[in-house]
Amino acid sequence: MIHRIIIALAVTISLTGCGGQKARERALASEQKAIEAQERAKAASRKQQAETEKAKETPASGEKPKLKVTSPAFENGKLIPKKFTGEGDDVSPELAWTDLPEGTKEIVMIVDDPDAPIAEPWVHWVIYGISATNTGLKEGVAKKEKLEDGTMQGKNSWPETGYGGPMPPPGDGPHRYFFKVYAVSQKTGLEPGATKKEVLKAIEGNVLASGVLMGTYERK
Repeated sequence: MIHRIIIALAVTISLTGCGGQKARERALASEQKAIEAQERAKAASRKQQAETEKAKETPASGEKPKLKVTSPAFENGKLIPKKFTGEGDDVSPELAWTDLPEGTKEIVMIVDDPDAPIAEPWVHWVIYGISATNTGLKEGVAKKEKLEDGTMQGKNSWPETGYGGPMPPPGDGPHRYFFKVYAVSQKTGLEPGATKKEVLKAIEGNVLASGVLMGTYERK
């Protein structure tokens, strides 16, 4: 009798040991599957990120062509000379644009500062009604609502007519100034003295191409 009990206990212990080993094997297999799933997820995330970056670099189908906007006064991303700021002569810089698409009826330009410490970008210049035959603007555009060639100017954020040069708060760090040029397929039909919002609303849906030149300025 005692012999049978001992044998039964031995069998039970053996079976328990086998069950524990199998449980450990199942746990290790589950852990391995979880690791593999994590690696697959990471690989998919890296692939998605790479595709996203590639999409940023590749123009989307139907994307509007770009205008090239330049100035002999400063290069894109570089410092705007003091002469063209509120601390200097406060005159507008010479500007040029190329690659106007066929069908351009009018050119519009808006200059603003998104780094201004207010809710919306500070508007420095609103100019529109520029002839599609023009390839740029000369330095020192007169600050009046309508120029001799029919070009019109609107109100900046001061609010004044024409160009107002960079004049950021002292100690506020470098501000960026975007000279944004639009080639539009229809005339705006606006009178002189329009605001940035009025001009943007007038050209909505009619922009054939656009380009930007960005300069910086800082007051210590």
